[in-house]
Amino acid sequence: MALVVLLLLPFAPGAVGGGSPHGAFAPVTGAPAGPYGNVATAAPFAARAGYSASQSASVEDAVAAAGVVPVVVTFQPRTPAFFVPPAPGATPLTTPQIADRFGLSPGQYATFVEYFRSHGLDIVHTWPDRLSLTVSGSAAAVGRAFGTSLEAGQYDGRPVVFPRSPPSLPSSLEPLVSSVLGLSSGFSTFSTPSLGTPRPLGTSVPAAQNPSDLVTPAIARSIYDLSGLYNLSGSARWASSQSIALLLWGPGYSPSDLQTFFAQDYPSGFPSPSIVPEPVDGAPAPSAGAVNDACGASEELTLDLEWSGSMAPGATLYAVYAPEGTAPNCSPTSIAMADALHTAVGLPVDAISMSFGTPESSDAGLQAAWGVYLAEAMQKGITLLAATGDLGGDAAANCTGGPSPTYPATSPDVLAVGGTNVHLVRSLFGVTGYSETAWNESGGGFSTQFVAPSWQSSTTGNAYRGTPDVSATAALNALYFDGRSMTAAGTSFATPLWAGLLTEMDAVYGQPFGYVTPRLYAIGAAVAAGSAAPGLVDVTSGTTCLGSAAPGWDPETGWGSPSAVALYEDLTATFVDLSLRVVPAAVGPGGTVTIEGHLSNRTTGAPIPGVPVRVSLTSSSTLGPCTGTFGSVAPLTDAAGNVTASVSVPFCYLGSRAVAQLLVASNGYYGVNATTVAVNLLAFAPFLSGLAEYPYSLVGFGVIMGAAATVGYALGRPPRRAVATGAARPSPAGARARPLPGGTLLFG
Repeated sequence: MALVVLLLLPFAPGAVGGGSPHGAFAPVTGAPAGPYGNVATAAPFAARAGYSASQSASVEDAVAAAGVVPVVVTFQPRTPAFFVPPAPGATPLTTPQIADRFGLSPGQYATFVEYFRSHGLDIVHTWPDRLSLTVSGSAAAVGRAFGTSLEAGQYDGRPVVFPRSPPSLPSSLEPLVSSVLGLSSGFSTFSTPSLGTPRPLGTSVPAAQNPSDLVTPAIARSIYDLSGLYNLSGSARWASSQSIALLLWGPGYSPSDLQTFFAQDYPSGFPSPSIVPEPVDGAPAPSAGAVNDACGASEELTLDLEWSGSMAPGATLYAVYAPEGTAPNCSPTSIAMADALHTAVGLPVDAISMSFGTPESSDAGLQAAWGVYLAEAMQKGITLLAATGDLGGDAAANCTGGPSPTYPATSPDVLAVGGTNVHLVRSLFGVTGYSETAWNESGGGFSTQFVAPSWQSSTTGNAYRGTPDVSATAALNALYFDGRSMTAAGTSFATPLWAGLLTEMDAVYGQPFGYVTPRLYAIGAAVAAGSAAPGLVDVTSGTTCLGSAAPGWDPETGWGSPSAVALYEDLTATFVDLSLRVVPAAVGPGGTVTIEGHLSNRTTGAPIPGVPVRVSLTSSSTLGPCTGTFGSVAPLTDAAGNVTASVSVPFCYLGSRAVAQLLVASNGYYGVNATTVAVNLLAFAPFLSGLAEYPYSLVGFGVIMGAAATVGYALGRPPRRAVATGAARPSPAGARARPLPGGTLLFG
């Protein structure tokens, strides 16, 4: 499915504030700082309220506006610390904590409510974080509340509403406002491009694609090692306690499509996902008729739900969507999209996946409002993900429009996800391997407004934020829509895939990873230097409009695609040290080894008591009898962080090595360590060598010859006839031997 693109036209000239200090917009030169020192209010209030004199002058057939006008007022957080990402492992904040630390005081919030009510406006949404307020009223009443008048007309063939003069609020209120959305409307449009139109499965695919490279969710789970992640701790660990918000617009989805998809896609052992609709601002409830959406948003939301849920079995999936406009424009309003994002941030979710974007603009209102909501999500430990687009990093198809990075992917608060072209290796046994190249239509590039955060500037060599950060399959993927299996393309497959992957990691780890992007950059750099496991698999070939993929980070694929188990180890192994010692280092068949471990905090060195450590001894070979796991226990670490277990090697094991392993994958910790134990089939060699010396050599020779003579006599003696009847009977003709555990044969 193609990326949904939000097309924005600039409201106000110049760059504005609104981002977090680790990757803020460049502020307007000479503009005063906001009341808390943050640049989000650096632009004049009129610009933050969406006023543009040049736009007003360009509107044709202007008359007094009529009808109901909704407005979203977003407030300036109380301190600039709100925009600073929390430290790794920090406890996520709750909504009441956000309100108390960063929102308006209850008195200030009540003052805004009463002010708008006094001007005849209705209060549509109050928010418990006290960072936003949605109001509505007649055009005349809204104009009076903001010290202006609203007019309507035509702009570029579209109906628009705009303030005739610069808006204003009482001087005591203006400094508390970060942005106002709704006084200008219609200048911004949201649209679905025509790239990647879904095709019924079995029909022709794009000429550049090989039909055998079709990636289903099951194949994605395999090639990206999700299957290993589910069973990492030795038993299945599902995302049944986790949740994901999929943010979009449109008429919703058809419940029967999702029921059929998950019935077909999920293995029988997977727990079913829970799908919760969250239509915003009058969007319709899900229904069978959603598939008739002429604008394509229903297809997009459906695949977002399918692919995120496929990676995180059992997760709760919140479908958060705003109402869309009428075809052919189909544009939802910036008001509804702001309410939708704020709704998603208020849900108990691990991740918010956004398969849409906008060419960056200098719209002070929209990006300042969204900057507040994205920062709140970070403080709550929510991972934010956004697709980079489906035009190859360009503003138009076929690389004809020039570089065009997209927001919100360019926000440093968001994990930007690009796309790859997966090439599958198939045999009679199914998919046996794969490779990836950059997908030629994947978006990316460098922001024109967000400066590079500290964790990225040394990587990209550019002063501005680069995208994507990571990538995954996008060129040819499967979905189920309108009662049919279909194929489509888009970074909107890769984005919910990553959302599901990280949500599953939250489930295994026991706490949210949250703002994970800087840590992914540290992992990518370590992988490139050869000092970490390949949790991020570099994609080094393929081209987009921006150029060719190369080793390391690049604007075509970022750091590459995931290898789930290795990535999980890379993300979590920095938190603990898990040392391992085996005594003795070599044993014979039937021998016992003692496996000793020590668990400690990697930063402080302090021991970690009371944590289960899985201690196991397994064969290193699959050949011969008695292979597999010889023993596995999970004792708790003692007060000193130590754990000990003894495991024996079976007498019948014929391999030369065994693998001793310690694994911590619970209580919010992860650590793994392993070593080999030599299994010496000649462990009794000292005894055997003694038999070679006189007089033991003669004794040994006599014993061997005596045993051989005894066996020969027994085999050559004629059988005796049975003369007594009893319970014992010969095996019936044609009986087959059934193997019992341990290799004993039973006839029957």
